[in-house]
Amino acid sequence: MRKIICLLFIILFGTVNSQIAQRPQPARLYNNLSKNFPNFLNANEAAQIEEKLEKFSNETSNQICIVIVDDLNGLEPADYATRIINEWGVGKRKSDNGIVILLQLKPGKGGRDFIAIGYGLEGAIPDLATKRIREEELYPYLKSGNNFMALDKTTDKLMQLAKGEINVQDYVRQNQGMNNVKPVIFIIILIIAFIIRRFFGGGGRGGYTYSGGGRNIFWGVYCIGGV
Repeated sequence: MRKIICLLFIILFGTVNSQIAQRPQPARLYNNLSKNFPNFLNANEAAQIEEKLEKFSNETSNQICIVIVDDLNGLEPADYATRIINEWGVGKRKSDNGIVILLQLKPGKGGRDFIAIGYGLEGAIPDLATKRIREEELYPYLKSGNNFMALDKTTDKLMQLAKGEINVQDYVRQNQGMNNVKPVIFIIILIIAFIIRRFFGGGGRGGYTYSGGGRNIFWGVYCIGGV
């Protein structure tokens, strides 16, 4: 339903100033269109990812396309990534089995991301699955500056889900279980902090060093500080 709303929004409110980047020719599956970070992957790493994605496409007919940009031209990441699937023709049109991994890079300000799934693969890779992939595979490696591993691990998991090698219900259920645990841990930490402050006094100000909320992330060597 959320993807349908995104498409309607694009159709009704898209403007000339809110366009996606043109697909490079010849068409590739790994597309670094960033001028700020042209070496997000080195040439050897980029070739490895491209070969991996081409092999997956040839073996399954499903297609994963990675797109790295500096600017979303006023669009939300979900809108931009969905447009890429439709306008670039990622996956087979009749099967609608394309996947887009979108990364927007912002020097010194972190970045935004989204994994868009074509309708033909939504049953195999629902939104809760992409959320877990981003949190467990994409963000940690980007944060540590290992961009190749971030894309390699992310595509590994997407491929396994698309091919049915992972039980998606179990995968999503595990993520929901972890989400239920987090509030409990947070409450326990607050109680411990209150007890320490109550009996020992002290205090001070701290700061966040990482944030994955709202599709904002810190990327290793590229970003220092908050989003």
